[in-house]
Amino acid sequence: MNPATTPSADWTVVVVLPLLDLTVRNVDGAVMSRTGVKVIFTPVDNTRTIRTGGSATLRFEVEGLGVRNTPLDCTIDGRPCAQVSG
Repeated sequence: MNPATTPSADWTVVVVLPLLDLTVRNVDGAVMSRTGVKVIFTPVDNTRTIRTGGSATLRFEVEGLGVRNTPLDCTIDGRPCAQVSG
C-alpha cells in the first residue's frame, strides 16, 4: 500500500532469499533482476503508478528446498513489505 500523501510514480521491492541456489520464476507485476541472494523487482507499465492508499500486486514463486525457500527479508523502497502467501 502507498502510505504517502501523493501517488507513487515508481517503486522497488527487494527480497532477500536464504540461499543462492533458489530459483525465482513466474514473476507477474514486475521486472526482476538478481544480485546474489537479493532479488530486485521494479514495476512494469501497469503497476508503475500507485495512487495514495492504493496498492499493486506482485506475484512470484521461489523454487528450491521446501520451507527453506521462504524469503528472509522484503522491503518496498526501504520499508517492510506486507506479505501475503498463496
